[in-house]
Amino acid sequence: MCVYTSTYLCARSAEARRGETTDERSTRKDPRNPYRWSNVEIEQDAPGYIAAQEAFRHAGEEAETRRREEDDLQRFSSAYVEAGGDHKDARAAFREQRGQQAAAAATKAEASVLADARRRIRQAL
Repeated sequence: MCVYTSTYLCARSAEARRGETTDERSTRKDPRNPYRWSNVEIEQDAPGYIAAQEAFRHAGEEAETRRREEDDLQRFSSAYVEAGGDHKDARAAFREQRGQQAAAAATKAEASVLADARRRIRQAL
């Protein structure tokens, strides 16, 4: 933890520990993290900054999806083992269940689309 109370001094000391200077940190424009861009870099490359924002948002969404997926797998594995299943088979059973859920959702969505199409055709007649 920093001894200094100033955020600026804490950031400077963290940079010094990493062997960076303020100039080095401010001139590194990260294409996937918009928070590392300086105002000058944003002015010089606005489309790149917007792309960095989108990439950062997308990476966060992917991380959240992976976290949810792992959490679901963990809960499913616990329930599967408690019900008498083998822990090694839990992942395969989870994937099979997810596949069945996806197939059921696709069938339901297709039926909904077909019903909407029929309704629009009937209204036109």
